[in-house]
Amino acid sequence: MRRLIALLLMLFALLAVGCDTARSEPALTVAALSIGKADSILLTDGAHSVLIDAGEEDDGDKVLDALAEAGVRRLDLIIFTHFDKDHIGGAPELLAGIRADRVVMPAYEPDGKRYRALLEALDGAGLAAERLTADTSLAVGDMAIDIWTPKAPYEESDNDQSLVVRVRCGGMCALLMGDAEEARTRELLDGGYDLACDVLKLPHHGRLHETSAALLDAAAPRCAIITDSTKNPAEDELLSLLAARGIETLRTADGTVRVTLSGGGVEAELLPD
Repeated sequence: MRRLIALLLMLFALLAVGCDTARSEPALTVAALSIGKADSILLTDGAHSVLIDAGEEDDGDKVLDALAEAGVRRLDLIIFTHFDKDHIGGAPELLAGIRADRVVMPAYEPDGKRYRALLEALDGAGLAAERLTADTSLAVGDMAIDIWTPKAPYEESDNDQSLVVRVRCGGMCALLMGDAEEARTRELLDGGYDLACDVLKLPHHGRLHETSAALLDAAAPRCAIITDSTKNPAEDELLSLLAARGIETLRTADGTVRVTLSGGGVEAELLPD
């Protein structure tokens, strides 16, 4: 009898550990805000938050409202993928309205009022942005973040100077392509990068490029996100490529996109405006 009781106690202990493990399994949520043809994407593991880009000049308040609704009072990290107006325009209001612990951005320095406004906002927030000149890996909570920098100068294309971000959490993966166009995407395809992911944020607001099919085949995502708008929708040819591969596709033209990656599963939903 004592032996049986001991075995039962061991079994209950193992079950309790299993339940604790299930409860503590990390989940990654990717939320692409519905702010028109612009990017602002929130990544969370439930306890830590990373924001990628800040939308257009008029989007700062919308981004702050979305963060507040998500219960985010502080950002562990902000990543500005590149310096186009539809990625950094809302940065001044964002940086004035929420605390951020760390900011990273590309090393190139364009000329333009929105870039200067970003620098002034960083200074006003007491933040010294890290300018990345080489691929960088860092951890934010349960999120393992790889930031891939361009290897060529791409002086004629801000888009191809985009930082590309891979986020892994709980055995799941999201890949966010910024506005990478053909040259930058080809660099990744030919450079030995592991592009396989569960969710792919497609580059450049749903534009079709010569590398689009190759990117989809290399990434093989279960779900794709497009940051487009009703005025500037994703191109039909790209949507056809996605449909032919059976990839579930959600577009910010239809509302904020929220994808949760957990326990090997992908749950995607649209949150109407």
